Amino acid sequence: LGHFRHELGHYYWDRLIRDDPQRLAAFRALFGDERAGYEQALTAYYANGAAPDWQQGHISAYATSHPWEDWAETFAHYLHITDTLEMVHALNFPLGRLETVDANALPRGDTGGDRGKQYEFHGFHSVFR
Repeated sequence: LGHFRHELGHYYWDRLIRDDPQRLAAFRALFGDERAGYEQALTAYYANGAAPDWQQGHISAYATSHPWEDWAETFAHYLHITDTLEMVHALNFPLGRLETVDANALPRGDTGGDRGKQYEFHGFHSVFR
């Protein structure tokens, strides 16, 4: 799923950014100049890896390889986060109280939801009942 979301990022870059001068300028200001040699950038990334402090400015180590990859990785993670928030909302988890089990006075093993009720896992097949 993550790889598919990453590839969707490349697709949407072509649709939303490539041919729009304002969006392209904003992209370059945030992600860098995509006209830099892609093949050379990937070769250098695979030979040397990401800089040790890549977390300071990128969502993943691979995002450091080239501005296109930075965009695609960021796009994929945006979808991951959005999907997670939609799931939290659909399951009626209280977003303001997800910090830690201790901070929320939840019993160990509880993921939120019904306070005080312990949930047990009875095999994967039980999920489909």
